[in-house]
Amino acid sequence: MLLDLFFGDAKLKLDVEQHSPIKYFENDTPHKNFMQEFEIRVPYKNIGSQELTILDTWARVYLPDEQYDKLHISAKVNDSERLRNDDYFEAMLVPANKGGELVLGFTAIARNFTADTDVQNLMQECPEFDVAVYAECRGRKEVYIDKEILTVKLQ
Repeated sequence: MLLDLFFGDAKLKLDVEQHSPIKYFENDTPHKNFMQEFEIRVPYKNIGSQELTILDTWARVYLPDEQYDKLHISAKVNDSERLRNDDYFEAMLVPANKGGELVLGFTAIARNFTADTDVQNLMQECPEFDVAVYAECRGRKEVYIDKEILTVKLQ
């Protein structure tokens, strides 16, 4: 504790207020009528004075059936410099006063789809929803979890 007064510690800042616009991906697969992928980028920075280790990140979509039951939306998190197709997050070191971008990748899948289903219309009807973005971090002290809430409105 006394060392922190002299040397400081690491501290992650997820800046969800400065997120990018939603980027929708082209879907020319046979699933295009009932599935859509999109992403949002969230800047982060180590605002501390020591090196930070981001051990893991994940996201939880808060869109319960009671609010909207026509879509299932899932999310995964990557660093923009370490994009992956699986759900694995590579731990990384972030020097003091440095940062980057987390990429929140989303998949929206229509529920109870038929031949007439159009996921684009379902996304336009979808109310705004929150996404909790979690990061498990470590500096000089014990591991901690940072959580920020991002509000998403689909178009």
